[in-house]
Amino acid sequence: MNGDAAAKTAGPDLKDFAVIVKTLTKCKEIASQLNKRSEKLVSSFTGIT
Repeated sequence: MNGDAAAKTAGPDLKDFAVIVKTLTKCKEIASQLNKRSEKLVSSFTGIT
């Protein structure tokens, strides 16, 4: 199998993989933002008690 054939067969899979990686990265960003917000909430609640 030459390089062009390999690139053609890998093409769609690599594109899907790139999309998955982007999605996972976005999820991580959202999760860290939520984590920061929940930490602020927890600290405000512990300040009350």
